[in-house]
Amino acid sequence: MNLRHALVIPCLLALSPQVHAIDLIRPLGYIDSPESIDIRAVHRVNRPFEDWFVFFVAPGSELTFSGQLQAGAGREFAREFDASLYRYGTEVADGWDHAGSGGPSSPSRLVDFAPVTLRSGLYTLVVEGLLGSPFNLTRASYSGNLNFALAAPVPEPGAGLLLAAGLIAVALGRRRSASPSQSDVATP
Repeated sequence: MNLRHALVIPCLLALSPQVHAIDLIRPLGYIDSPESIDIRAVHRVNRPFEDWFVFFVAPGSELTFSGQLQAGAGREFAREFDASLYRYGTEVADGWDHAGSGGPSSPSRLVDFAPVTLRSGLYTLVVEGLLGSPFNLTRASYSGNLNFALAAPVPEPGAGLLLAAGLIAVALGRRRSASPSQSDVATP
């Protein structure tokens, strides 16, 4: 564990979105360029859990975040499953749960994050739920993928006007140089 990670944990506890036991805190590091990160966690069945995945978006960076998490596959199911993204303790994105109530009849739960732009700062992805198994398994898991892409720059309204004015000036300049001037015309 490096110094940066050692400083993150006290900061997280101070900025906690909720005040109860955290099962897992996993630092994902500094993110300053496009990348994709796979995450996975294993928990005891029939016991609520809360996991934190912590990352920094580097100063001066602006990235688009999206992701997908899935709980319950094969011999496991998710009774409850939810995820939210926080920046300094304030929610910036809430995962969308595709499944209904979960349980053995619909074993898989999928949580999707629509793309959201992240500016520099400390972010915490909080994943919580309750996993189960009809086959007397003692552990169940979830996994997912977090995607970071460069944010598309948003042009300022004035930039379009400036471009149009420049094109008009170039067109007028060419037109004037193409038409004969008074001194070039021969007088009879």
